[in-house]
Amino acid sequence: MHWIPDARPTRFSMLQPTVLTNAGPVELSILYRKARNLDAFFLVDRERIQVALGEAGASTLQPTCEWRGEVLVTLACFEHRETTIGPYNEIALAVAVVRKNVTPRFG
Repeated sequence: MHWIPDARPTRFSMLQPTVLTNAGPVELSILYRKARNLDAFFLVDRERIQVALGEAGASTLQPTCEWRGEVLVTLACFEHRETTIGPYNEIALAVAVVRKNVTPRFG
């Protein structure tokens, strides 16, 4: 664990423990200083989402954000330009879910 100096006093100046990974040592938490993000939202048939959840080994989950039989799916693209592990790009596909037979509560 060591101190990460930052010329600007921000929340990015903090102690970080070092953990060993298969790619070598990494200081956690990974800090993101500069990034860009683009999100796209789609409505997808509920049955298709349930099949995909089953194929992913998550058949005990059900989608929550639903409208007229379709589920909200988010595609998020990130360009992490400055991080404590170096720059990299990332793509995420997300569906809000809860355990089956659980009623989601919002607010």
